[in-house]
Amino acid sequence: MALYKYADDMALVASVKTSEDLSKYQQAVSNLVQTFEDFLLGLKISKTKEMCCGAVSEADTSLFEPLSIQGRPVEQVQSFRYLETEIDDHLSFANHSNGVYKKALQRLHLLRKLRALNVNKDILTIVYKSLIESILTFNITA
Repeated sequence: MALYKYADDMALVASVKTSEDLSKYQQAVSNLVQTFEDFLLGLKISKTKEMCCGAVSEADTSLFEPLSIQGRPVEQVQSFRYLETEIDDHLSFANHSNGVYKKALQRLHLLRKLRALNVNKDILTIVYKSLIESILTFNITA
C-alpha cells in the first residue's frame, strides 16, 4: 500500500486480493480521514474517487463494494485524472494519449501559421518547445 501526495492531490494505491487486504485498505482510509480531522483539514468526499482494477470472480465481488467515508459512499469510477494524467481501470492510458495527441496537434497548427508568416526559426523553436514539446514530454521520467 502506498500513499502518493503532491500539493493538494493525493492517491492511496493498494493491492486488494483478499478480505484481509480489504481490511487493511479500509483501515488505511480510516487513518487518513482521522489525520485530516486531527489537522483540521477538509476532506471533500464528493471529489474523492475509488477505482478498482483487475478481474472480479463471483466469490470476490465483496472486495469491490464501494468504500464509505463518514457514512457517505465514495464514487467508483472507471477512470480519473491524477496530476494531469488520465488513468483507467485497465491501465491502458489510451484516453490520455489521445488527449495529449489532440492538444499537441492543435498547437502544431499555430506553429504552421507562424511559419507561413516567415517567423524567425529561433522563435519557432521557442514556440515549439514551449507549447508542443512541453505537452508531449509532461510526466515522462527517465
